[in-house]
Amino acid sequence: MTIPNLNTIKKYILAQYIWLLLAVLYNLVSLYRIAHDNAPLYKSNPLLSLVLLSPFFLTVILGQSGKFRTYFYLTSILTLALFIRGVMPHFLVLLYPERITNYDSFSSWVIALKINIYGVFIFAMASLKASPFVNNIDQVDL
Repeated sequence: MTIPNLNTIKKYILAQYIWLLLAVLYNLVSLYRIAHDNAPLYKSNPLLSLVLLSPFFLTVILGQSGKFRTYFYLTSILTLALFIRGVMPHFLVLLYPERITNYDSFSSWVIALKINIYGVFIFAMASLKASPFVNNIDQVDL
């Protein structure tokens, strides 16, 4: 039996916090733009998007506190949710170029796509790295 590597999972938890920061900043910029009578970066409700980030934040906190069984299952589910609701809408611009009009600029589309692809990758990798903890230990002090 191999011992799960806590340092590796800590790095992925940090990467998840970085993704959350990027996602929050993207939506805060949109809110700022709306408040100053400009278009948001993406035609969505940035306030709702910020609220929808809360399950991700709570899941990362669970991982940081060593609740790896719950963290593993939630991270797995959220990876799928982020792919469907975060990556796919932005990716579809490649198939339906007219959807680029949902963005303030080409750059805002590229940034949104990159942030969410990074998030899916980091959450998927964190889930994989947390999986050995599921059956070995329920709670670990980090």
